Amino acid sequence: MATSNRQNNLFAAEDWDIAYKAYSNVNFQAYDFETIRTAMVEYIRTNFPENFNDYIESSEFIAIIELLAYLAQSIAFRMDVNTRENFLETAERKDSVYKLARQLGYNPKRNIAASGLLKVVSISTTQPLTDSAGTQIGNRAVTWNDANNPDSYEQFITIMNNAFGNVNRFSKPVKTGSINDIITDLYEINTQINAPFVYKFKKNINGVSRDFEIVNADFEDNNFFFEKHPDPSDNFGIIHRNDGMGLSSANNGFFLMFKQGVLQTESYDFETPEENRSQTIAVDGINENDVFFQQVSTIGGVLSKWKKIPNTVGQTLQYNTLAKNSPNLYAVQNLGTGGIKLQFADGNFANVPVGNYRAFYRASADERYSIQPDDIGNVSTDITYETPTGEKYVLTITARLQTSINNALPSETLAGIKERAPQAYYAQDRMVSAQDYQVLPLAKSSNIRKLKVTNKTHAGHSRYIDITDPTSTFQTTTTIAEDGALYKEDSPQSYSFIIDGNNTASEQIEKVFTTYLKNLELRDFIYSDFRNKWVETQPNKFKLDQYGIVWKTLPKTTENDTGYMTETFTTTGTISDVNISKVALALIQPGHMIKFVDPEDITKYKWVKIVSVRDNGRRVSSSTTANGPFALSENVRDGWVGKEIITTLRSKFYEVEATRIATAIGKKQSFGIGYNATTDTFYVVNNNDIDLSRTFDIGNAEDTSGNNRDRSWIMKFSYEPIDTLSFRYNVELRGTKYIFESYEDCRFYNINQNRIVDSFTGRAKYDTLELTTLNSQGQTQEKFEWRDTTTPTPDYIGDKWYSTKDGVNFNDIPLKSRSVNYSQVEFTLNSNFGIFKNGDSSGNTFVHNLTIPLGSNFDTSDLTSNINVTIANSTGVVHSLPSKLDIDFNSTTFGFPILNASGNIVYKHNTALFESNIESNAGGGHIYVSNANASAQTGTLTITNFDSTRHYAIDSSGLSSKDIINVDYVRSKDRLESPIVWSAVKNFIYADGHTDARKVQVTPFNSTNDDSPDNPIQFEEFVGPSDIVIFEDFDSFDGYTYTKPVKTGILDLRREPGVNFSATRDKIAGNSTGSALNLTGTYYSLADYDIILVKTKAIVDTFNNTQGKLHNKKVYAKDTGKIYLLSYSSTNLDVVNNYESSKHRAKVGKSFTQDTNNSTQESVVFKWNHIANNDMRIDPSISNVHEFFVLTDNYYDQVLSYVNVPGTAWPEEPSTLELETEFQNLQTYKAASDQILFKSGRFKLLFGNDALAELQARFKVVRLPGTSLSDNEIKTKIASAITKYFSIDNWEFGDTFYFTELSSYIHQQVGNSIGSIVIVPKKTSGVFGDLFQVKSDSDELFLSTASVDDIDIVDKITKDNIKPASGTPTFTSYENPESEIGPFAINGYYPLYPTKEASDFVGNGTSHTHDFFGKTFYMPNGITTYMGNYVAEEGTNTATTTTDNVINNQITGSSASSSGNNSSDSSGY
Repeated sequence: MATSNRQNNLFAAEDWDIAYKAYSNVNFQAYDFETIRTAMVEYIRTNFPENFNDYIESSEFIAIIELLAYLAQSIAFRMDVNTRENFLETAERKDSVYKLARQLGYNPKRNIAASGLLKVVSISTTQPLTDSAGTQIGNRAVTWNDANNPDSYEQFITIMNNAFGNVNRFSKPVKTGSINDIITDLYEINTQINAPFVYKFKKNINGVSRDFEIVNADFEDNNFFFEKHPDPSDNFGIIHRNDGMGLSSANNGFFLMFKQGVLQTESYDFETPEENRSQTIAVDGINENDVFFQQVSTIGGVLSKWKKIPNTVGQTLQYNTLAKNSPNLYAVQNLGTGGIKLQFADGNFANVPVGNYRAFYRASADERYSIQPDDIGNVSTDITYETPTGEKYVLTITARLQTSINNALPSETLAGIKERAPQAYYAQDRMVSAQDYQVLPLAKSSNIRKLKVTNKTHAGHSRYIDITDPTSTFQTTTTIAEDGALYKEDSPQSYSFIIDGNNTASEQIEKVFTTYLKNLELRDFIYSDFRNKWVETQPNKFKLDQYGIVWKTLPKTTENDTGYMTETFTTTGTISDVNISKVALALIQPGHMIKFVDPEDITKYKWVKIVSVRDNGRRVSSSTTANGPFALSENVRDGWVGKEIITTLRSKFYEVEATRIATAIGKKQSFGIGYNATTDTFYVVNNNDIDLSRTFDIGNAEDTSGNNRDRSWIMKFSYEPIDTLSFRYNVELRGTKYIFESYEDCRFYNINQNRIVDSFTGRAKYDTLELTTLNSQGQTQEKFEWRDTTTPTPDYIGDKWYSTKDGVNFNDIPLKSRSVNYSQVEFTLNSNFGIFKNGDSSGNTFVHNLTIPLGSNFDTSDLTSNINVTIANSTGVVHSLPSKLDIDFNSTTFGFPILNASGNIVYKHNTALFESNIESNAGGGHIYVSNANASAQTGTLTITNFDSTRHYAIDSSGLSSKDIINVDYVRSKDRLESPIVWSAVKNFIYADGHTDARKVQVTPFNSTNDDSPDNPIQFEEFVGPSDIVIFEDFDSFDGYTYTKPVKTGILDLRREPGVNFSATRDKIAGNSTGSALNLTGTYYSLADYDIILVKTKAIVDTFNNTQGKLHNKKVYAKDTGKIYLLSYSSTNLDVVNNYESSKHRAKVGKSFTQDTNNSTQESVVFKWNHIANNDMRIDPSISNVHEFFVLTDNYYDQVLSYVNVPGTAWPEEPSTLELETEFQNLQTYKAASDQILFKSGRFKLLFGNDALAELQARFKVVRLPGTSLSDNEIKTKIASAITKYFSIDNWEFGDTFYFTELSSYIHQQVGNSIGSIVIVPKKTSGVFGDLFQVKSDSDELFLSTASVDDIDIVDKITKDNIKPASGTPTFTSYENPESEIGPFAINGYYPLYPTKEASDFVGNGTSHTHDFFGKTFYMPNGITTYMGNYVAEEGTNTATTTTDNVINNQITGSSASSSGNNSSDSSGY
């Protein structure tokens, strides 16, 4: 210790405490010039106050201090920069990043050249050749699959065989294998020694001229194509592929491989061995894959081909997987300064190069781009080949690109290297853990923008049984269950288009309107509700029984799709060819569907489409005599009978129709388009004629009175001005959606909307859902028509009932069996009673038919004046029909007015004409009118003696007016005669974008893949007119509210004209069958039933009581189709009233038995056939299946082009096979028990017109007064903010979008220019709040396609501008439309909102609830609220009510929205 102290004292310049004191006086925070200068001056002042005190600027010492400060700043900056360059996260210099990445074993990736295959489309040779027929084919172009040359294939192969030589003639390839499940062979053209390695050509791609080369091709079996190592002694490789789809297939024929870039070479002479030799090639753009190194002789022959170490983590010259097979190895390092460095070994782990060497490398474009087939066009190449005898000839090959190329990639960015190098180091070049699978692929490819990996199965599967995939992602599955429900719902479709300088009305009609006509939901509507209305009013136009139509095949065979039809209608008793020029047969037109039935077995039938008609259907020319004038979509057996016709929508308008539509658009008014099914014409419904009601009806079709009465539109166009030069039309299409649901047994995952081709049969397969024959028919119906059966000469007097089902005549209407009683059948009458239009017989045209429900009852001897159809026990026939019918009518009841100016009707019965008014002036007939008003066309029509006087007559068209009695067996248990097959077309998606796997949208199956289903009316074969499915909302564990069928006690009293219940006895009964009070007849205990079905809403109102009974019972009213909730009053528990339930609804459909009290529980048995994509192959011995959802940079760039470049088509997602090929290198890093499957990530489009209808939206923005920005500037800023918000970097697969977050971001970006912004769904059936939250599927990312056209600047938020155009009110039970949005004041509670979304938006994002009259209301938190003490100020317009204001379920009073602080603002938002 003494020695140490002594030495410190004697030899140390400063002791530590002196040094510490000195450092403590130094300001180490001084960094730049000013702070260093100041610190030095302060230091001198403090430590040397006596030695220096001259601090003026001109002092020499100050100059020295400033010079030192300048040098110190420069040194500090350089040290800081250098220090930053030593850490990967902060390094900026490319060379530093590259070096630091290599320290982690990561070699940054260079660019990848675009490459692909060109299909050979024609060839020619200078060699004189002939084919087997002796035809000269030398110096002649021979085209592949030439339709005009039947010998083209033989000639093509002959030329190629001569170019191949004797070694590998066609069918004896050099190599054979498979790429992407396509048989692939390698052939070699017999080129001469030192022939070119590549054949160059130039093409302009996206405005840039680029160099391309056809290269010597080869392939690795089941993997990929590659370019051979250049060797002057090699022949030139050409690929042959055969996908089994015929010569015309894009994947069948010969192919040349091409690459973008220029192949270059450098030669080296290594005279002496040198350890760790390196050789720099300072050429920019050298791509990742195309570097070759070889030892050559003095004359250029290849002595050895050196192998390149893979550019992966863990692969070095000292440690790699290649050294044991070949010692000639080299590595390629990317230089941060550009170019590459060839690195060689030290002689221990691999050889040191000595001698003459040659390096090949290809420089290509360092950018990402796509190549379309039209960009390449035809490429012609001359290749010289030698024959076995040594002659040289030139083979000219013309090739063309068949599919787009998207594999060009730029070199890895510095940001990408910084992200991927640590990830690769972490994964240690293997994928074992879940984290490995998420990060290592990012390090192995620079073409992955987003990645998500999920494990689809588990370890432990036996390798001896098939893998089980419950989601059906990879496995074709067939699932049988018995808890199905099939139903339909209205599904209006919403679109919009703009008319401006760039989009004319004619262009929109031609391009956009035709897509409307092809809409799936619209076409399903045409086949269902639309058809039913037309058939109901004009059955003679669509029912073909009376025409006697029979199909005859030509050429004569058992069945055929060509032939002719005969009819017996035009000339009674005479068989003649159908002539569609006649009015009665005019609907037998191309495009329409006709039902043919086997006359020997009416259960056998077929719907077919009429493809074409020549010569109006007659055999009058040689061609129609030979093959018949009719062509059908499918074969029909000879002799089958035409029964019914269905009109289909044309997909294009006639010129006159398009002109009328263009005129309507030019008027800048709202209008509609209707379709007349009897004339096959579209018509315009003008603004002053259209009735905007959602309910479709043809009673006033084509009415031009200007009274807004026409509800026959199928497309509605609502005008909306944008500016002086442009305007928008919001379009609503009527639509019907068929939904199939499984209660709990089955989940419909991965609905495949595309056809899958069966590789064995070559036929398309679909996802289908089959209702088996174990199910009962919906409602068996038999139809009986009152006809003239006199033969051979008719007397035109009706005399018997004709069964359309059996084709047999009856005196009395028969029933199915003697056991049928009145409670098992329902009757309807369909007739026009022979009444003439406008009370005028001179036109000799009947009005449309009217459908009248008829009651049924048990026949007793005391029924002298019966008002029902009566049935006696065990007779098996209808005993009597009603003796009198009273029908209240107006101008549209029969489709036309029926009164003439005198207030009389004119009708025809059999062959006699009658004109009558009052009963005393019935003109000798049996029909009269009371309370007639000729000007209003109203009154009551009475048909007397109906039981004995049935109607039959013929008008000028030759069509008959006849009474039609429909007998519906409502409780029939008849099984389906054949399975009913549906196509699964879409997942079921809620308004927020969430997919409910319990449900799937279906449509009638279409086996021929044309635009018409096999059986367009199959829904009615399974679902009867009175069948309904009752649903209720429930909150699931995942926080979502779902809708599903109920299972509870259900009492069906819909047949009862009235219902009585006893509050004291808790019983209920139908008025015609029992008494709940007296406990007589049939009665039921209320405790057993939760839901009651009744006939009318008036019956529901009789359940309102003051005894506190029936609380929480649900009642369905048949006439409104709605469910009403009986609930306590909020102030008096003795008062129970009914309100429309917001959580229960009924839909037309059929399900398993929902009534748990029913002793017979009937199932809906279905078979779900899911066809998995055939591009996914599962190794059965694999235990773990990892599904990669990959969004590639190439695909994302194409998506951005779609968004940013108008007119760009939506890009096709990379297929599984394409992704497997691109990322095949990942297979080497997975565990042996794992399998990787690739699927492309998808986008869920939001807001724009190209999004799903449920996700299309408009943004309503309140512009603050005084802002300097124009409306267009505000729109632009908001659109830009939305785009930035949905940047892909901000989202992951499966995320949820919240509008509150977006609105906050928009406010942040736009600043003080806007006051409020709300989002409103475009879909007319949507409601405010639908899009406040949207969830993406697990493989989806959000993408906004909103534009400035989707943003509206408004003065304030009101009830009108936050409703979708023509949308239905949120609360249809409220009388005052102001009450649709809220806020409401009820019993002093304020503010209340109908939806949680609306309430959350007003407050701090949370809400609490209050229940009033059976409905839940939401009150926002975070604002001023009133709990029973709110009084509306005079002059305000707030909806204020108490339970006493509720009359017939409707809130009385008016409402507008306010902010909760009693301000007069009408929005509150």
